[in-house]
Amino acid sequence: MVNRQQGGIVLLTTMMMLMLLTVLVLSLMKSVFLYIKSSHQVIDNHQLFRQIEQISKTLDMRSAACVVQDKNPNQLIEMMSMNQGCLIVEGNHQYSYLLDDQGRYPCLQIEVDGILYGSQHWLLTIASMQPPNIILQLRVAKAIDTAQCELPMVHQIHAGVLSWRKLQFPLDRNKGRGKIFA
Repeated sequence: MVNRQQGGIVLLTTMMMLMLLTVLVLSLMKSVFLYIKSSHQVIDNHQLFRQIEQISKTLDMRSAACVVQDKNPNQLIEMMSMNQGCLIVEGNHQYSYLLDDQGRYPCLQIEVDGILYGSQHWLLTIASMQPPNIILQLRVAKAIDTAQCELPMVHQIHAGVLSWRKLQFPLDRNKGRGKIFA
């Protein structure tokens, strides 16, 4: 009689251990699947960022329809979320962009073939219009003829991208506004 009771306890304990191991294995499998999903999202975001970067290299900085004046970077993002940017379709993705003409800087000079020129600065904002909504903002300088620098100190800079920032935010098109840092 005692052996039957002990056998029942051993069976019950073994079943409990098997159930506990099963729960642990299922939990581990869920964690692995979440990790795989997360890594795929990171890869997709990185590929989208690279596509936006490539598009930024091909844009014409003189396109008057897409140039705005005296806007801060967050205002540009708001304008784009309200469909006020110029549209680019690349494959099956849509991108919107705006150029903010930040002016001429005769004292920030760029050397071209041994000659110093003043610089023209632009803030280029490009956004992916489908999720994930990634924005790339680039401050770009190009050499141009400008008036002489009247300051005693002249700074020499390189042409091209001076600074950049990348943002990711959801667009709320129903309300007509982008939630920039949601």
